[in-house]
Amino acid sequence: MIAIFHSLQVRLTIGFASILLIAISLVSGYSAYVTRSEIVVLRNEIETVKNIRAEELITKTYEATNDWDDVQYAAQQVGTLFGWHVIIENSKGKIVADSHNQRIGDDLKSNMFKPIYKRPIIINGKNAGWMLINDKPRHNAIIPQPVSQKIISNSKNIQNTNLEGELNNNSQRIISEVLEVVEPPLTDLQSTFQNALIIAGTTSVLAGLFIVSIFTRQSLKPVKYLTKAAKKIGSGDLNYRVKVESDDEIGQLSKTFNNMANELESLQNERRQMTANIAHELRTPLTNIRGYLEGIQDKVLKPNKENIDTLFNQTLHLNNLVDDLRVLSMIESGTLNLNLSEGDIVKIIEISAKDFYPRAKNSGVKINLELQNITTEKIYFDDTRMRQIIANLIENAFSYNSENNEITISSEISDNYYVIKIIDQGEGIPDEEINKIFHEFYRVDKSRSKKTGGVGLGLSIVKSLVEAHNGEISVSSKINSGTTFTIMLPIIS
Repeated sequence: MIAIFHSLQVRLTIGFASILLIAISLVSGYSAYVTRSEIVVLRNEIETVKNIRAEELITKTYEATNDWDDVQYAAQQVGTLFGWHVIIENSKGKIVADSHNQRIGDDLKSNMFKPIYKRPIIINGKNAGWMLINDKPRHNAIIPQPVSQKIISNSKNIQNTNLEGELNNNSQRIISEVLEVVEPPLTDLQSTFQNALIIAGTTSVLAGLFIVSIFTRQSLKPVKYLTKAAKKIGSGDLNYRVKVESDDEIGQLSKTFNNMANELESLQNERRQMTANIAHELRTPLTNIRGYLEGIQDKVLKPNKENIDTLFNQTLHLNNLVDDLRVLSMIESGTLNLNLSEGDIVKIIEISAKDFYPRAKNSGVKINLELQNITTEKIYFDDTRMRQIIANLIENAFSYNSENNEITISSEISDNYYVIKIIDQGEGIPDEEINKIFHEFYRVDKSRSKKTGGVGLGLSIVKSLVEAHNGEISVSSKINSGTTFTIMLPIIS
C-alpha cells in the first residue's frame, strides 16, 4: 500500500487534489458565511417590515372603530399570520387585545408575559397604547373571526353599513400587504444552498481528480519512457533511445538523455577499440621479439648489431606504451604528483623541438620556432611533464603532416597567460571529430597505418597534464589546411 505513494503520478494527483479541495473548501466556507450573514440581514429587515405592518393593521383597525374591543380581531390576525403572541396594551396599562385570548382586561404587570418587541401605537400623533410581541410563543394564536361579523354582532351604535365595507377593504388591503412580507423559509434556503455547495464541491473534486489523473498520466508518460530507457541502458543496451515528443522540459530531458546515451555508446565503442588497439600494439612487438629470439636461438639469425637494435626498438615501443598507460592511470586516479617550479618555458620548448630535428630532416618537414621570451613574468611547471606535453603535440603534428610541409611552434604573452601554439599543415580534422580527439584511445585515423601509429593516448595525456598545470588546451582545424593546438598556461607576475 505504501509503495503506491512512491509513484510520482499518485503524489502529483494527491497534491493537485489537495489544492483543489482547499480552494473549494475556502470558496464554500466563504460563500456559506456571506449567505448566512445576508440571510441574517434579510431576516432583520423582514422582522422590521412585519412589525411595521402589524402596527399599521392594529392602528387602522382602532382608527376605524375607535374602540379597543375591535382590535382583538387584528391581534389574532397578526398572531396567526406570523406565529406571534401579540398583546395590545392601552395607555392605562390594561390589556385590551390578546392574540391568544388569555389576558384581556388584565394588568400587564401582573402577568408573566415577557415581550421581545414593544412598539407604540400612534393615533393622531398621540401614543394610544403599546403593541407587545413575543415571536416565539408556546402556543398558536386563536383563528380570528371575520371583521364584518365581529363589528355587526358587537357594535350596536354603528348605523352606516358603509363602515363594514370600509373595514373589510382596509383590513384585506393591509393583510394582503402583510402577506407579501411573511418570512420565507430562510432556514430551508440556507440549508438548500449549503447542500448545493456540498454537491457542487464533491462533483468538482471528483471531476478535478479525473482531469488531474489524466493530465498527470499524459505528462508523466515520457518519464516512464525515460525510466524504461534508463533500465535498458543500465542493462547494457546502449542502442536504446527515447522518443522525443515535445519541446518542453521533459522533451529537453529526453534529448539530454539521448545525448548521454550517444556519449556512452561512443565511449563503449572507444573502449572496445582501445582494447583491440592495445592488443594489437602489444602483440606486434611481442611477436617480432619472439620471432627474432627464436631465429637467434635456432641460429637462423645472427645476434649482430642490426638484429639487437631491432629488438631494442621493439622493447622501447612496449615500454612507451606501458608508460603511457601508467601515466594515464595515475592521472585518472589523482595520484600523479607534479614537481612544479619556476623555469624557462622557452628553453623547454626549444629542447623538445630539437629532439625532432633529425626526423624533420629525414621527412622533409621544416620546424619553425617563433617564441617570445619571458622577462619579469613567472611560470611554474613540471619540466618532465611539460616536455612530454610539447613532444606529444609535435609527434601528433608529424603523424598527420605531409612531406615538405612546415610545423610552426609559436608563443606569446596574452592576458596573464603564456600561449603556446603548435601549427601543422596536415590533412586536418573533421568537424565531427574535433570534440572527441582528447578522449582516451580515440584516433581520427581508424586504419592504424604505420605512419600515424599510436593507440590514441597521447592527446588525452596532454589534456590532463595541461589541466594539472591549471592551464587550458584547445584545437582548431580545417580539412586539407592543417590543425592548430593552443595551450594557455597561467602567468604569475
